[in-house]
Amino acid sequence: MTLTAPTRFWPPSSSRPSRTVATTAGLSVTALLLAGCAGSLSTGAGGEGAAEGVSYGASAEEYQAALQDLEPISLTYQSNATGPERYFGQREVAMAERVEELSGGIVTVDVNWAGAIAPTAEVDDALADGRLDMASFSFSYEPKLYPVLNAVAESSVDGSPSPLTGELASHAAMAETAWNTPEVHTELEEKGLTPLIPHVPGGATALACKEPVESVDDFRGKQILASSETQIAQLEALGATPVSIDYTEVFDALQRGVLDCSFTAMTVHLGMGVLDVAPYVTLPVTTNFVLGPTAVLAGSSWEDLPLPVRQLVFDQMTDWSVDQHQGYYLYARDALEAVGEAGGEFLQLDPAADVRLQEVNAEVLAQVEASSAFDGAAYLERHEEAQSRWADTAGDLGYTDAGTYADFADWYEGDLTDLASSGYLRDFYSVYGEEVAAAHRPE
Repeated sequence: MTLTAPTRFWPPSSSRPSRTVATTAGLSVTALLLAGCAGSLSTGAGGEGAAEGVSYGASAEEYQAALQDLEPISLTYQSNATGPERYFGQREVAMAERVEELSGGIVTVDVNWAGAIAPTAEVDDALADGRLDMASFSFSYEPKLYPVLNAVAESSVDGSPSPLTGELASHAAMAETAWNTPEVHTELEEKGLTPLIPHVPGGATALACKEPVESVDDFRGKQILASSETQIAQLEALGATPVSIDYTEVFDALQRGVLDCSFTAMTVHLGMGVLDVAPYVTLPVTTNFVLGPTAVLAGSSWEDLPLPVRQLVFDQMTDWSVDQHQGYYLYARDALEAVGEAGGEFLQLDPAADVRLQEVNAEVLAQVEASSAFDGAAYLERHEEAQSRWADTAGDLGYTDAGTYADFADWYEGDLTDLASSGYLRDFYSVYGEEVAAAHRPE
């Protein structure tokens, strides 16, 4: 399979000049000068004054006892959310509040929103040079700099598209296999980055179209937004014409007829207002549209932080994941409402189109297996096993799909009141935290 570039009407927002990545050693001085966590770095990772760590699942009292001799530390974090109002912004606020509460105010997180300190595509630079201590970052902006992580992301096509057990299994399996892939760590370490969560799938990817698109005949001649090589391959296999347009232009492009459909995460469709003009949402049946990748990363200042500070922040990432997943479902509920108000509907690929998607996904996985960046065959073997195991775990814990996204709000048994109403998901993520995340926490 040859992946070709889409027709471009505007340059993609991810484009930026090529750059040379500085070595980690060369960044250490810059990090100390610029990092926002300029508290008691002398009590950091090593030396006689190093603070002792705490065990996984430590109480607030245990954290505070470990931190009591430290000067206040402020960590600068940039979210991929645009502000605190919506669900993913609330996720960041909740994380910052937990860190401050558990530390007794010793550690605070200064949350900044997308682009506030570094443009979205340059967040990794800001982490490496110390302007940011932590951030959400989508490595899909730089496929040549992050070939392993992007290959990992492409393996998301090998999963179930079911809203509950499929989503849960994908989140846990993608994170676990990324954690257990040595080349992922090497790729990040070479750029002065440390994973807090090495891979976060972007939630269900869907087509949002101005008219129903379900069959191969429906796709023929359609101009559809694409933002990655794998999306391009999937759309071409279905008979559509991939088009690259800056996300800020998508709504207008749909209105003007430059685009027939948008192809991205449902959360993005909703945030861009796309569902108002393209309210026919199409999802796959047996295999996945490729999921958008994100990671939560720490920068060059990370190893200078006292051990209990690093443990405290790292341990909050499991709750962050719960809030992330709850946010997906709240957005799915809101998308259902928006589609209904616009007179659209949720649809599925017909059998012939779904078979074409299966075939192109098999080619995508073959390219991952043949990757020169890492041992793709071993990775895919781990990923397939993890997908199956986490799907079984979800079933054993009582999570069951009783429908599709078209009627999600009717059958989902969790509470969709707000982000804090995420108790239904916590049993699953507690198992993930104990079996996966805890093995990778700072020690």
